[in-house]
Amino acid sequence: MFVTTGVVSTRAQTEVFEDRYPLVMISALGVATAVRQMLHKAGHNDLGKLLAAFDERHELSPRVMDAERLVV
Repeated sequence: MFVTTGVVSTRAQTEVFEDRYPLVMISALGVATAVRQMLHKAGHNDLGKLLAAFDERHELSPRVMDAERLVV
C-alpha cells in the first residue's frame, strides 16, 4: 500500500495496472474521502475525537519510507 498526501500520477497508475503490481495507491483525495466517511459514520464532525477513538482501538506503527525504496 502506498499512501501519499499528494497525488498519484496517471503514469504511475498506468504502470501499476499494466504490470499488475500488487499495490494499492491512495492519494490525498482518497485519504480525505475516507476520513469524511468515518466522521459521517461516527455521527459527528470532530476530527480530534475520531482520531483519539481510532488510536484507542488500533495499535499503530506508522512507517515513512522514501518512494524510491518501494520500486522493485
